[in-house]
Amino acid sequence: MKTDDRRITTKSTSTMRGYAAIAGTLVWLALGLQLYLTTALAIDRDLGLWVGIARYFGYFTILTNILVALTLTVPLIRSRSR
Repeated sequence: MKTDDRRITTKSTSTMRGYAAIAGTLVWLALGLQLYLTTALAIDRDLGLWVGIARYFGYFTILTNILVALTLTVPLIRSRSR
């Protein structure tokens, strides 16, 4: 592999990690906001916090978004060395 090719690969990997970090942050923020809104609505309706949490995790979309957030952030947290 040429030196120029290695720089392009390193730059591309760095750019992709940056995009993954931004996307992961946005997904985690959206999940946090949705959790807050769901539990606040449950509490306002006198259903209790645990009912709000159960309803939050009862949606397949929420579970899928958690999986996406984990997929985006776990590689960023892992060590780069192999």
